[in-house]
Amino acid sequence: MARILSGTEEPSSGAVQYGLNVSMAFFSQESAQNLNYQRTLWDEVRITGTRSNDQERRNLLGAFLFSGDNVYKEISVLSGGEKSRLALLKILLQDSNLLILDEPTNHLDLKTKDIFQNALLSYTGTVVIVSHDRFFLDRLVHRVIEIRDGQCQEYHGNYSYFIQKRSETVLANDANGSGAQTECRPQCGDQDVLAATKSYKTKEERRLEAEERNRLARITRAWKNELSVVEDRIARLEEKRKKNEQTLCEPGIHREPQKIKRLNQEMLDVARELETLYSDWDDLTEKLETRQPVGGVTRIIDS
Repeated sequence: MARILSGTEEPSSGAVQYGLNVSMAFFSQESAQNLNYQRTLWDEVRITGTRSNDQERRNLLGAFLFSGDNVYKEISVLSGGEKSRLALLKILLQDSNLLILDEPTNHLDLKTKDIFQNALLSYTGTVVIVSHDRFFLDRLVHRVIEIRDGQCQEYHGNYSYFIQKRSETVLANDANGSGAQTECRPQCGDQDVLAATKSYKTKEERRLEAEERNRLARITRAWKNELSVVEDRIARLEEKRKKNEQTLCEPGIHREPQKIKRLNQEMLDVARELETLYSDWDDLTEKLETRQPVGGVTRIIDS
């Protein structure tokens, strides 16, 4: 979808029509499409955009963790993460009012994600993002429109809110017996075959399905409780990291080397724990999303 919107690929049918005065910038998953590997970092950044002078470009390079003689490296020798950082930096330098970002956080560390996320929050144009990074999306998304089964459902909230509400809706439908049942219809209107395929549930079958729905409801509640604990811990750690960062920026902090050392160690410990918690959050939300219809009930696929 992102490649079609950006004009990188032609649609198999239909056409893409842009509005008046749209100026687009595109970030591809393929770094070779974003960068010229034969240039140095500085040359690549210097010829990009017209909104910044050299000092502003150097400041931005520093914000994206490129400093000193590193800016004169050839792009070809950079790691995958460094190439992604440079490509995102170029995006921010371009004169655009439409950003199309295809999995922009692949290969990025947590610090760079934060830098880029903050830059997007201050962007005044339109941003189209294809991403599986739920935490990255949560701060950027405030309205979700789900298109499913030919219908459009709007959710006013971030991506986590959308996942929670959709899971609650699916669970409620299962409890009411309104979801997941489908009827196989033979083609060509063969009434004899249609009559033969109809079946009626016995009282025992309905009882077993009700028990299964109750079992799934208990499992889902346990996952939601666990997810709530993880989210609470993440919020606490992110707040602690924010406070430590503010303390490290205070005037005169350089006179307290032991305090700086302690705060930096705390930041490292927080980063490690957050990485584990983010993974746990992904696993739990995936479990809540991964539900498949089986007979008249919904089965949860536990990974």
